[in-house]
Amino acid sequence: MFKGRSITLKHLLIDGNKHIGLQFKSDKVVQALVEKLPKVKWSEEFAMYHIENNKTNLGVIFNKFRGEAWINGNYFFESKSELNTEKPKNISWYRNRSLDKNVKRCPTEYLDKLEIKKIFREHRKDLCAPLRTLHQPFQKYRAEGYYRA
Repeated sequence: MFKGRSITLKHLLIDGNKHIGLQFKSDKVVQALVEKLPKVKWSEEFAMYHIENNKTNLGVIFNKFRGEAWINGNYFFESKSELNTEKPKNISWYRNRSLDKNVKRCPTEYLDKLEIKKIFREHRKDLCAPLRTLHQPFQKYRAEGYYRA
């Protein structure tokens, strides 16, 4: 089986042509399998083997290494995750909403971070509620003058 062997696929542009880069740790079995690929070449510039990028060659790569090495396509294939397909969230409505005078606002830095990471959702529960519950017990002391910030 895999025995810890893995190959990472990378996009390469060599002489204006698209190629599939094959990056792996030194291993005799993987090296032998790579050299058996059709029209595989070594690139001094990228320090990895490469093969022309087309559907046929991609299929050959997966078939050749099936059961011998794990193929890591994280850098090669586009991620269809929710974070990458979404547009930035506009949460100005949340920032500008009216609150009771006793309710502390969520810190702007925290909201900025949620917006940047595209985590904020209109349909989710209030993301700042945990922060407010942390601050609520201290409101009593602040009002009575015991708590100095």
